[in-house]
Amino acid sequence: MFTDRRLFLKKITRASSGVVVGGTLLSARFLQQAHARYALKGELLGKSLPLLNDKEAEELAHLPQKAQDDIRQYFHGVCLNVHGFTERVCSNGFAEKLKSCASDEQKHALLNVAFSQKVATGIEVLNRVDVIAGEIGAELDRNWSKLCGQLNDSWKLTLKSAMPSDQRLDLVAVTQDTILQSLGDARSRAYPLGQRPALSETISEIGKAAILLLPVAAGEPQVAFPWFLIRALVSAWSYVLGRLAHPAADYQLAITEHLAALGNRVAAECEQEVRRRIADLHTYQQQAIDVAATKKVNQIIGALI
Repeated sequence: MFTDRRLFLKKITRASSGVVVGGTLLSARFLQQAHARYALKGELLGKSLPLLNDKEAEELAHLPQKAQDDIRQYFHGVCLNVHGFTERVCSNGFAEKLKSCASDEQKHALLNVAFSQKVATGIEVLNRVDVIAGEIGAELDRNWSKLCGQLNDSWKLTLKSAMPSDQRLDLVAVTQDTILQSLGDARSRAYPLGQRPALSETISEIGKAAILLLPVAAGEPQVAFPWFLIRALVSAWSYVLGRLAHPAADYQLAITEHLAALGNRVAAECEQEVRRRIADLHTYQQQAIDVAATKKVNQIIGALI
């Protein structure tokens, strides 16, 4: 019985040693894979980030300015109609309505309604924004497609020894879902349900969708102005209310001349808003490249080691 017990213990010891050795080898393999994944992903991103940074700098250098120029030109034309608005707000009837307002916020809201009735409705402004977003978005999408083509070639050189020759690398398609998900999350955070702008389900209009995530003030369609316009109107309405409170000679003319320059203030606010939207899109694109690199590296390293 003692001999059998010793044989049993020897077998357990040998089996345990095998498990330890096997476990050590397996751990070493996992460590080797982790190190290889880290190194390969670092190499892919090292080739990507300079190109991404150059694209971001170039786009931010001129696309927000393009939006600024376009909206300024539009509002310069719109503000040719401010004479009717000025006559309306300088009337006795409008003065009575202003007196009934309990706060400056209510007075501004009243002026917004008058602006939408006499100068431009929210729908008209948003239609113009849609045109601008389409033009800028198309350039953003072209630039992204071009960049992905450059990265396809660059990554293939790095992965050529590991990736099958017949395997296609298409970063535009690979990154699409990640970018769309980021845009969808941003829309959910920024807009209550029922007020959310539509998002394109295709990569070809992602640039436009990103620009159109600019915030819009809630309200009736004709006064649902984008917030960049609301911000510009705040200072304009402060000037108008000051003039109406202390009317002097030619105060209507002074209001008209002040509003004639409204396009400059609107354009400056629009430029900043478009800049923020493009910067957000750049963040989503970089995140998508990181996700794509992780997926590709995990696919390759698992097969090699």
